[in-house]
Amino acid sequence: MIFRAHSLGRENRKKSATEWEALPFGTMLAPQVVSPASGTGFKVGSAVAVSVSAISSSGFADPGAGTQIQIATDAGFTNIAAAYDGAYATSWTSTALSSVGTYYIRARHKGATLGWSPWSAASAFSVAAAVGTASFTSSATWTAPYSATFSVFACGGGGGGGCGGS
Repeated sequence: MIFRAHSLGRENRKKSATEWEALPFGTMLAPQVVSPASGTGFKVGSAVAVSVSAISSSGFADPGAGTQIQIATDAGFTNIAAAYDGAYATSWTSTALSSVGTYYIRARHKGATLGWSPWSAASAFSVAAAVGTASFTSSATWTAPYSATFSVFACGGGGGGGCGGS
């Protein structure tokens, strides 16, 4: 819906027909984070594929002009771990998240006429250490499935007995 408006000038006169302005009537609605679903778990070093609902407004259709998506380590979004701030989009893949913990995600869209929507409700997901095995190629060289701190226990050899037994 669009309303026509006019203003009175300093001389208290109406603007001419060419001075009329179209003023939009409506508000941007907050998008929803579609994925990852709240409570989803990821491994350290994983990128997060994010999907958000399409732009929506009350009053009239406003084409998308921008999107912001933030992933933070705190619910107040003061420590941003990854972010998108660019052209209108409904999907984005973050950089790899390198710390274990709970992360929070939110998004908003910008309408070409109405400006920024409110932020979506925050959704939480977790990042945990990957579980895997280490491959030993010699006593001095080995590889692991990710970067972390390891405890290595070397047990017996050759003659039986194994670890911790006699």
